[in-house]
Amino acid sequence: MRLNLRVDLLKGESLASFLCRLAAVNGVRLQAFCSHLGISSRSLIDGDVLAIAKVATLAAVDPRALMEEAVIKVETGFKLRGELLQRSSLHRQELFVCPACLQEDASVGSATYIRTLWQVEHLRACPIHDIELSDLGTPRNPSVSDDVLARIEPHLAELKLLTAAAPRALPSTFELYVRNRLGTRRQAHPFLDELELHAAARFSEMLGATALYGLWPALQQFTVAARRAAADEGFGIASLGTDAIRAFLGKLQTDRTGSGGGPQAVFGSLYNWVARGAPHPAFDPIRDVFREHIVETMPVAAGEVVLGRKVERRIVHSVRSMHRETGLHPKRLRKILEASARSETARSNGPNILIEADRGAELMTPFVDALSLKEAATYLGSDRVHTRLLLTAGFIQSLSATGGRMAFARSDLDAFLSTLREGADTLSPDDPHAASLPLAAKRANCSAMEIVKLVIEGRLARRGSFPGASGYLALLVDFTEVRSLVRGAPLEDLPRRRVIKELKTTSTVVDALIKHRMLLTESRINPSNRCPVEVVPRKALDAFRQTYGTLFEIAAENGCHHLRMKATLESRGIQPALPRETFHASFYRRADLQP
Repeated sequence: MRLNLRVDLLKGESLASFLCRLAAVNGVRLQAFCSHLGISSRSLIDGDVLAIAKVATLAAVDPRALMEEAVIKVETGFKLRGELLQRSSLHRQELFVCPACLQEDASVGSATYIRTLWQVEHLRACPIHDIELSDLGTPRNPSVSDDVLARIEPHLAELKLLTAAAPRALPSTFELYVRNRLGTRRQAHPFLDELELHAAARFSEMLGATALYGLWPALQQFTVAARRAAADEGFGIASLGTDAIRAFLGKLQTDRTGSGGGPQAVFGSLYNWVARGAPHPAFDPIRDVFREHIVETMPVAAGEVVLGRKVERRIVHSVRSMHRETGLHPKRLRKILEASARSETARSNGPNILIEADRGAELMTPFVDALSLKEAATYLGSDRVHTRLLLTAGFIQSLSATGGRMAFARSDLDAFLSTLREGADTLSPDDPHAASLPLAAKRANCSAMEIVKLVIEGRLARRGSFPGASGYLALLVDFTEVRSLVRGAPLEDLPRRRVIKELKTTSTVVDALIKHRMLLTESRINPSNRCPVEVVPRKALDAFRQTYGTLFEIAAENGCHHLRMKATLESRGIQPALPRETFHASFYRRADLQP
């Protein structure tokens, strides 16, 4: 059976609007119309399939078209055009309209009707006229809330005034996204598209409110313009995916000026909303992003509950959390972490310093049972003097960032002692050449650290230890073997006594030659006693002897007596190049002797 008086379903018309017009054309109100048909008006408004199919048959309308415009009540909320919504995302009692659209309906002589999308709370403006939707209020009697045409009748005469009074509303990328999801056009926004529409919309608004108005925005006082701006801002972040969302959360952490505090102190009302204000399971993917970010960037311990789930493993440590876990003083920990931040994996989070938990444990382990200089000396079986020498020579190292105090890791000292003890069983304490490191250093004219270096390099074949003793001072070495290894090669250059011998002269003459820089000297290390010694380079002495000669040398080279040679030189007018008055001997320039 079909009704004789019918109306067409207009483009984008809500189911309630169509039913009201169908009832009106048959001369009754919606409630009476449904009663005549034996159908509950509420079941129609809630999208009951059988009830809508019956009306579609009576009105000769495609039932699929009616279902497309129906807000269908489902177990988890409501569904519109395939998208899941919650009660808070819909105007079920309230009536919002675009007065300009209604005015145009009347001006062209067509039916005045309500658009389906005006029921969506997240769509607050008309994209055709760029004005905010007008709120026509909530009926005193909820039973007549579905009779939308009766509700707009008192306002038809003032549509022009309502249009003029409506605030301008610029196009919104967020509202375009919502309209596209409720239509046939889709854009690729991976994270938001995976959320139910009401969750994606509400998250965009909350995210944008924090971005624009701070950690604690007064949401209840927001105007429509403020809400639209917040939604647009939040959509601009969330539409780029989880990386952009986490980057925004990271910026909130960086911008925080205070130290300490948990997620609520850092993220403000946004965290409160995620934790308590959005209990619906549709918001779980958002909680997952927050939880992952919090666990990876904040010092959350294993076993703590974050947004409803227990944390399996700590990812990050802070100064405070490491203090609680290790017992080390916070100031000392900060120095350690600051040193690590300059070199590798630690990172700054506002005033805090964070480090990956595994790396933090690796860094802190040596410090937890670290030894002072005095304790290290005892542990090594040494004394403070030799322990400092070992430190200076680099055989042991003080832990960095210890607040000005030297501290030594037991593991490092154990490794050093193990190297010293390795192979220390080839020298008997009764051997006459056996000596401790300090004594061997004296007898070999070297430093104890040179002997330690020989031990570490494995160059000493004979080593032992005192019976019943261990450690650094218990080590025995063969001082003759040490002496043979530390003694340097014989000097090619000549010390003063050898210069005297080669020139066959006196110390007074050699001293004068050195003083007046006729012979240049250099400093060398004596290979026997390891002390500095002044020497005349062999090349310098050879060059001097090729240039100059004494009267006795020249006489011997010419096979005559030195007095006769002197008389001959005087007869030729040749005088000493280096006067006797200055050098205490007569030196002639050999070039002057050429005939």
